[in-house]
Amino acid sequence: QELNFQVLNNFCALWLRKANRINTSTLEGVFDRFFTLWVVFNRLYEEAGRTLVHRGHPIYRPSIARRGRSLFAPPPDRISATKGIAVFVGHGKLRDHILGDREAVDGLQYIHDSIRAGIFYLHENYETGEPDTAKDIDLVKRAMDGCVVSTLTLLYQARCNLFHGQKAFTESQRMLLNGLSAILSQVIRCSLQTIEE
Repeated sequence: QELNFQVLNNFCALWLRKANRINTSTLEGVFDRFFTLWVVFNRLYEEAGRTLVHRGHPIYRPSIARRGRSLFAPPPDRISATKGIAVFVGHGKLRDHILGDREAVDGLQYIHDSIRAGIFYLHENYETGEPDTAKDIDLVKRAMDGCVVSTLTLLYQARCNLFHGQKAFTESQRMLLNGLSAILSQVIRCSLQTIEE
């Protein structure tokens, strides 16, 4: 099925307007803005994934082999959100947008510093139940060095933790969510520009 750019742009514009109207002076608003931006990102990476699966891109070959050549089944979410969108948009373009934005870079730095200080973590050692700080630090360092897949993996893992984890709002999450939203905004902006080209 061919991607309808006008429908996609209309959908994204509607949700981006909603995100811009959210009052982020409250902690609930900061959460709402992040998750509203995620709706846009989700639609973009799903469309990118479907397009790449249809083209037979190699990053999807293992999942196609497991499920058969069903072009109508959605591609794996994590692959599309971390690798698919990077292939579709271009690693260099995404890297330039993210690292060219002061708020996004500050967000990456905050995440790095907070993991190092033990304020929060992204991954857990499932055998011990302890934070996997080494894995988190490595991921954030690679993101700060310009690895787009690492940046997208960081976003995806943080979203999973927020969405599936404890739902309580804590003030310590404000800076994390503001940083994640800044990074996400740049990924969305770059993705939309690429689609319009």
